[in-house]
Amino acid sequence: SPIVPVIPFDELMLIETLGDGRVSTIYRAAWKQGAGGSDSISPSTRVDDDGVAMVALKVATATQTDNHHRQDNVGEDIGDRENIEELRREADIAGMLHHHNICELVGVAYDS
Repeated sequence: SPIVPVIPFDELMLIETLGDGRVSTIYRAAWKQGAGGSDSISPSTRVDDDGVAMVALKVATATQTDNHHRQDNVGEDIGDRENIEELRREADIAGMLHHHNICELVGVAYDS
């Protein structure tokens, strides 16, 4: 499986919400490179003179724990873990796709 670079979450600044779905929200974000330098940015990613790249950021959303919205009694951490696993699978697939009509995956960020 492809190795997707990890981007430190503190290098990302959310600018606006672009959309949201069942397991994630998409944001327009600014990625300010840290210690990794420009080597960790793909050559096709546009970076301004200050080392900032505009990116789309997909963030896993928390699951509903309200009994009216859930059919089971599984704890919130289980549902969140499932959302994160789904996003990891999506990232693995996206990392293999290379086409001019598809956004390039430049990395994955984790916020602990």
